[in-house]
Amino acid sequence: VTDDYKEYLKIWAKDDEELYQADAGLCISFEELGDRIARWENFLNKFPNSKLKTKVTVLLNSYREDYILGMDNTPTRDGGYDGQPFTICEENMKEFNRFMEKYPNSPTVELIKYYLENYENENIYELVREKISEKFGNN
Repeated sequence: VTDDYKEYLKIWAKDDEELYQADAGLCISFEELGDRIARWENFLNKFPNSKLKTKVTVLLNSYREDYILGMDNTPTRDGGYDGQPFTICEENMKEFNRFMEKYPNSPTVELIKYYLENYENENIYELVREKISEKFGNN
């Protein structure tokens, strides 16, 4: 088995230890999800020509979307109803700052910054998904 496959299986086994999402919500902390993103990004940096690149990129983009936008039962922003302004949930703001400090060279930092600049936008979900697709595609 090639080195990239060994590494892939090792990371996948670690991720598989804990269910990541169920019932439209995260089952792990945003911090753990951020660390998973960093692990997979490191994999792609270490093995840029891996035959697993497309598969890893699809997983990574799903992780990025859930990390930044949250899920129905674990959102990253609040408000937007009854005239309330949108705000970023305190837990997520702390986590975004932690991630950007711990992984300053991560390409996900650009997405976090984009979200922080645009979270009040009604169509933020589409905007972030488009940004992920533009920047990372599926390969």
